[in-house]
Amino acid sequence: EWHQVFYPSEAYKTVPPCPRRKKEGSSLVVQVGNSANPTNRHLEVFEALSKVDFIEKVVCPLSYGRKDYAEEVTKAGTRLFGDRFLPLAEFIDPHEYAEILASVDAAVMNHDRQQAVGNIALNLMHGNRVFLRKTVTTTGFFKSLGADIFSTEDLLADPNGALLASMTADPWKSVSAVQSFFSDEHCKALWQEVFLPD
Repeated sequence: EWHQVFYPSEAYKTVPPCPRRKKEGSSLVVQVGNSANPTNRHLEVFEALSKVDFIEKVVCPLSYGRKDYAEEVTKAGTRLFGDRFLPLAEFIDPHEYAEILASVDAAVMNHDRQQAVGNIALNLMHGNRVFLRKTVTTTGFFKSLGADIFSTEDLLADPNGALLASMTADPWKSVSAVQSFFSDEHCKALWQEVFLPD
């Protein structure tokens, strides 16, 4: 027998009740990956995004993982995006990180295995469009909650089209579904099923 549970996180409490509305028809802030782990496959995404002419900033969390890979990613990001590239090389306060996520429009995760679940949840809670690979279990999980998940494969094939299409989607269904699942009340209920079954 198995139970689906999760640990409560202070990070989820940094999300405002009503995330800001994303700007339409203007440049976008895109987060790429969640760590300095090579499974993020940043460079593949960077090459695709470098063909998009409405990227305002590329945010790249690199505060944990392999230092040599973080340096490689930072070098590539700076070469392709110049001062539009923002590597997050150090751990920062959760509220400061929440402010950065609030400025993001889309998050692109290029992992080929389950990874970055908390980061994906935070992005969806902020109303950000999230791109995941079709084959990872994370995609099915978030879709089962009712969240809209976009395809990383589609973005790599047609970055302009995929980003523009994602911006036409209403993010509020995803916001509500994910906030409800990751609430303290639901967390408590799931753990009660483990330790205090009927």
